[in-house]
Parts: sequence; C-alpha cells; structure tokens
Amino acid sequence: QKEEERVRKSRITTDRDKMLAHLDVLIAEANVSIADIKLSMIVGMSEDEVDQAKALIQAFKVLIAQLREQKALVRIEYYEGVREEMPPRK
Repeated sequence: QKEEERVRKSRITTDRDKMLAHLDVLIAEANVSIADIKLSMIVGMSEDEVDQAKALIQAFKVLIAQLREQKALVRIEYYEGVREEMPPRK
C-alpha cells in the first residue's frame, strides 16, 4: 500500500512537472516571437507595420502573463492537494 501511494504521488508530481515544462516552453516561444518582431522592426517597417507589430507584441505579452498565471494555478492546485493529503501536525 505504501508503494502504491508513492507511485501515485510520483505520477501527480510528474504530471505537474510536465504541465509546468509545457507552459515554460510556450512562454519561451512567445518571447522568441517578440524578439523576432522587434528584429523586424529594426530592419525597416512602415509606420502602419510598426503599429501592427507593437500591437502584436502587446498581445504576446498578455499571452505570457496568462501563461504565468496558469503556472501559478498549477502550483497552487498541486500544493493544496499535497496539503490535503498530509496528516495534521501535532
């Protein structure tokens, strides 16, 4: 029974770690996209294109903030679950 519990907890931890890693990858990809857009702005764009690029950068920043919030929620959910399973302290 202890072994089953250990395996179950390790699965939960692994699932959490995979989700956090996936969110980290998405954040990194969004940051790369922002860098690509900024590089394109340096190379030369019309004023309209610059305005569109700035709007796109802002959209990516919003996405990054949402992904970071999702990471926080994943961590909170995990730690709340761990706390519920732990025996009360004496």
